[in-house]
Amino acid sequence: MIRVHQICRRTIAAVVLALLSTSVASATMKYGPLELSGNLQSQNIIRHPDIDEYHFVQQRNTFRARVDWNWLEKGKWIDRIDLPFIESSKFFLLYRGVYDSIYDYEPTLRERDFRGRKPKRAAERDLNDLSKGKRDALKFENQLREAYADIRLADIPVSFRLGKQQIIWGEADDFRMLDRANPLDTSWHYIMEIPPPSFGWDDLRIPLWMVKGLWDIGNVGG
Repeated sequence: MIRVHQICRRTIAAVVLALLSTSVASATMKYGPLELSGNLQSQNIIRHPDIDEYHFVQQRNTFRARVDWNWLEKGKWIDRIDLPFIESSKFFLLYRGVYDSIYDYEPTLRERDFRGRKPKRAAERDLNDLSKGKRDALKFENQLREAYADIRLADIPVSFRLGKQQIIWGEADDFRMLDRANPLDTSWHYIMEIPPPSFGWDDLRIPLWMVKGLWDIGNVGG
């Protein structure tokens, strides 16, 4: 019975992997000021400690849903309520759900890691040595990544972003000297950004509830 159960789980994982074998599939729908979009993304990683040996170590399937809504334009909110002190406002929402089928597939890993080192404990050999609760915690993610409103005032050149967000303070390739407002979740991958269409800094940063304000000083020296 246990063997049949394992075969069924591996078959399901293989079907999911085949259906989501493409890197990214996306769709967008627009209804006036409201835009709905989303995508499905699959990332599959193998480890090959020897030329004739390989192990699946990741089968991550990611779903994102996004809402962009220009809910306030020309001082009128949802085309009904007058807010003359606000020039414009946008609402943004981003959801991310993840399923990593490797924790259901439960492949047997050899007695050495990707650097060729042997594990310290026998319990580190196989994923099925983890309890079901620990595997479920690792294989699933269900979270509202971002939810904020952009507000631009009418009488003064000031704008605000209020809500759960990422604040990017300076940009550089693979070098984050000033980009410190949001911590990183390095369980997705390490500190080096993987080129598109894979996962970048936007997936690693942990969004926080914050307020950001900008003062538009116009062109300087031009």
